[in-house]
Formats: sequence, structure tokens, C-alpha cells
Amino acid sequence: GGIGARIVRRRGESNYPCCHRDTVLTGVVLCWQESKVFVLQLDQKNYNQSLELLRDVLSRGKLKVCMWEAKDSVRLLRQCCQLTCAVRLRDPTVAEWLLKPHANTPTLKQLARTYGVSAPQCSEEAGFQAVLVWQLCHLLNTRLKQAGLYTAYTDIEMPTQLLLAEMEIQGVRWDREYVDLLWTSVEEKMVELQNKLFVLSGKKFNLRSRTDISKIKSSLRDSCEAALCEFNSTLRNWRVLNSLKTRNMSPLLMQQQEGDVRVRGSWETHTVTGRISMQEPNLQHVPRDITVDDQVFSLRTAFVAGRGYSLVSADFCQLELRLLTHFSQDAALYHTFTTVGDVFTSIAAEWNAIPIDQVTDAVRQHTKQLCYGLVYGMGLRTLAEEMGVEEPQAAEMVERFHRTYPGIQSYIARCVEQCRARGYVTTIMGRQRFLPEINSHNKALRAQAERQAVNTTIQGSAADIAKAAMLRVDRTVRLRGLQTYLIIHLHDELIYEVKDSSLEEFVTIIRREMQSAIEISVPLPVKVKKGSSWGQLEVID
Repeated sequence: GGIGARIVRRRGESNYPCCHRDTVLTGVVLCWQESKVFVLQLDQKNYNQSLELLRDVLSRGKLKVCMWEAKDSVRLLRQCCQLTCAVRLRDPTVAEWLLKPHANTPTLKQLARTYGVSAPQCSEEAGFQAVLVWQLCHLLNTRLKQAGLYTAYTDIEMPTQLLLAEMEIQGVRWDREYVDLLWTSVEEKMVELQNKLFVLSGKKFNLRSRTDISKIKSSLRDSCEAALCEFNSTLRNWRVLNSLKTRNMSPLLMQQQEGDVRVRGSWETHTVTGRISMQEPNLQHVPRDITVDDQVFSLRTAFVAGRGYSLVSADFCQLELRLLTHFSQDAALYHTFTTVGDVFTSIAAEWNAIPIDQVTDAVRQHTKQLCYGLVYGMGLRTLAEEMGVEEPQAAEMVERFHRTYPGIQSYIARCVEQCRARGYVTTIMGRQRFLPEINSHNKALRAQAERQAVNTTIQGSAADIAKAAMLRVDRTVRLRGLQTYLIIHLHDELIYEVKDSSLEEFVTIIRREMQSAIEISVPLPVKVKKGSSWGQLEVID
């Protein structure tokens, strides 16, 4: 097998042609066995010969190549040298995360110390590192096989790293001019709402001060209940717009390279549940359209398809709730998911013992919040706040729900007891999360671990299915030679940029591949939408 290490410096010299923006790739270290280390210099003199050798190595589809932080290495090789990787990648950081998903990502030297791995000194530090990576790969392969995690590593997690590298390279096209106009609209509306709050309170105050707001609410509660309701509603709208501005728009504007028409964030899988996350910026937190006083603020509309392309979204319908049904095998819930109709309306009718046509939007929304409250292990207080009811009423709703679907409570108890006995939980594809506090004498820590046991089993399994789905789609579109790019991963939803001429074929492929990503006891329907921007997607029948 081949082992790769990279030598990266900030741009400053023109003697190295392998570069991207301010990053220069000055060399690559290859290692075969512990004693054979080769440094490929990428300066002007050695560039063509080194690149040809690298291209040959990386094009071998059956070759196993181990790289430290493989996703970043693959991205750099593409961006700096226009090299693509067809090899079977291995990465000690991914292997260690699978073995210890709760731990922080270690440095190479930390991981080498943990497993007692050493290497002979080399003239190049990168050569020494390459030998460590080679040794760690072999050692961790054995550990993964012993833990029953090797298949998840080779078939799901490592191919996912390659796909995430592609997503980082591709990025998401955005309309900077639209965002600038939206920023102005948000600021103007916030000033309008602020002035309204000052009028309602009878004085100016700090909208970010909990103390000031508490005093004003107390004063209004004593004098005018209607004014208090209007104050709360206006403050809520101000806070929503403030969050849009500070949490979403500001990072987007700050982190973009000048003149780049595409947003390029960093995608990661090293989370305790295995869910894919994004940062710098985090597009997973871009909210749906916000409406304030009939004025719509849509940041999602800023993310657009290129000319001749469309955006296609494919969303698993109620994936986590379907997994809860699969794991619990509750007969009533199973019946709901295997019959046609709106799932939450059907559950609401069953739960409240009323005809389907009597289920109001409010009752349906309460049902949805309760279902996901159970999935996420919400406490009673949080659930009551989410549903907008008092705690006793929320408690009664939960009790009635469990009476209607007794299999869920049995499953939760079974999941917790299995975790207590083994010390860990397992997802549908075999990934593990250790929860040592499950047997803690501290009641709060024990309760948290119990919630995490259920949460990880369901959310982690949903993450497994989403990864398997996107890998199936990727393999099929590559075989078909379609010009499609996965650009955003929203947990249960995948968004692609698709060539218009391939649109019809791609929609057929994505439905088939996602719905057959894994076989469970209930169907996995997928809702597909298309549009010119993320904020203007429409359902395709």
C-alpha cells in the first residue's frame, strides 16, 4: 500500500507551481513499508516527473492508500495539482473516531503515543510522519476488525470523506448582491421593530439586556395584558431577524473570499452521533423563510444554481420517526407508516381518538413536536416550552401518547438497559458510542446518558442511512456520466446542483437510490423538489 503525507507552506515563492490561493504544495512523501520513504519535490525542476508518478499512484482503483486527514489531503491535491483520487483511502483519524467517537481529534504524535508507535528518524519531518501514519493504519485496521467496525470504515466512512472533499471543492453558488440587499432590508426592519418596542415600553432600553426586558415585561403585566402580548410578539420578531443577521449572514459575508461566487465551507463527520456537520460558514443553520408583518426575508434564495443547472433537493420523510417505528416495532405506529396519508395527522387522530378530518393544524403541530421530543430525549420542561403549554398538560400528553403507542416506551427501556449492560449503543450500521455515565451514581449524569442512548441509536442510524444514500447516488451518477454535484447535506436532506439536460434521469436515480439505501421494516419515502435557488424549490410529483 502507498502512504501519503503532504508538505504545505503559505504562498511566498513562485518556484512551486502546485498552489491554490495562498497555499503552496511543495512536496508529497510516499512510504512503502517502514524502511522505504520517498520525497517527491514539487518545485519547477521536479514538477512534471513527480506529478506523473503521483497521478499513476492515485489512479490505481485497487490500491489502498493511507493519508492523515485524508479529506483535506484529497482536496489539496485536487486544488493545487488537479489530481483526482481513485484509490481506496484509509485515514487513522477516521479510524480513531470510529473507535472513540466521544474523544477530541488527536494530533499524529498524540495518536502515535497512545498506541506506542514510533518511527526511525528521517531527514524530512514529513518522512517521519509518513512512517507513523503507515504503522497506525495497520494497527487501527486490526482494532476496527476486532470491534466489528471495519466494514463501516471501508464501505461508508472512508468513501464519505472523498465525497465531502468533493463538496468542499465544488462549494455552493451564491448571489452576493442579493445578500447585501437582504442585509439592508433586515437592518431597516429591525430598526422599525426596535422603535415599536420603545413606544410599547414607554422608554428606550437595551434589547440585549435580560434585566431591562424583565423589568419592562413586569411593568406591562401589571398595566396592560394586550400591550404585553404585542411587546412579546415584536421582541420575538426582532430576535429572529437579529439571529438571521448575526448567526447566518454575518459569518457568510466575513468568511467569503473576495470575488468567489461560491461558498466553500468545511464538512466534518467526527461527531458523537456520526451526523455530518458544516462550519465556516455553517449552511445547515440557514433558516427557512422568515415572515414579519407580511414581509418575507429569505436567505435561502441567495444560494442558486449556475447557468444551465438546477438545484434538486431530496428529503427522507420523517426518517428518525420511521427508525423509531422500526426499532420499537410498535403495532399502531407501524400501521400508520404503512398506510397512505399524512403521518402526523394520522398519529394525531390515533393518539387523540378523533377522526382524521377533526385534526386541526395546532393538534398536528403538537403531535409532531411530541414525536420528535421523544426521539431527541427532551425533558418535560423543554417539551412544554416547545409545545407552548404548561408542564402538567405536556405530561398528560406524553402519558396519553405512550398509552396509544406502548411499544415506544418498551423500546426506550430496552435500549437503556442494553446500554447499561454493555456500556455502549450501536447504530443500524454497527457504529458504537460509549456512554460510561449510564451507570453513574449521579442522577443527572445518568439521566443524560439514558437520553443519549436513545438519541444516538436513532440519530446515528439516520446519519448512517443518509451517508449510504449519498454514496449510492454518487456511484450511480458517476457510472451514468451525469453532471451533478452534491453541494449541501442537511442531515435527512441532500441538495444537488444538476445539469438541466440530466434533470429527468437524475430525479429517477435519486428517488430509487435513496429509497433503497437500506432495508428496514417500514417504507423510506423521499420527497424531491427542484428550483433555480434553495429558497424557491417546488415539489416534483
